[in-house]
Amino acid sequence: MIEFGNFSLFLAFCISLVIMVFLLIGINRKDWRYVEASCRATKAVFFFMTLAVGILIYAFLTNDFRIEYVSSYSEISLPVFYKITGLWAGQKGSLLSGAGCFHCTQPLLLPRTKKVPGQNICRTPYYF
Repeated sequence: MIEFGNFSLFLAFCISLVIMVFLLIGINRKDWRYVEASCRATKAVFFFMTLAVGILIYAFLTNDFRIEYVSSYSEISLPVFYKITGLWAGQKGSLLSGAGCFHCTQPLLLPRTKKVPGQNICRTPYYF
């Protein structure tokens, strides 16, 4: 289980780098296929970040003390609510949950874009 969490974070990082490169190539060459591919890849980053956060919460709930973060911020006698909130107890967990929340908003906001006249795809996100 520990390996899956680390591997999902590694995959999310690698896909984020690919997204950045695709965006730069697409904007410089004005080839919107790269931009569209990067928008679709954000869903994969969302999946892997959610998987990593879920695995850490599962480790808290099952008292998996092989993970240093769980052993530092949890104990067997804690109620379930405090075990779940143990994710935010330290800096690493707070950063992971913050990044997870950030990546949760990306797939929700990408479909809500304004159509740019004369182009097949839309690239101007709006929030209202």
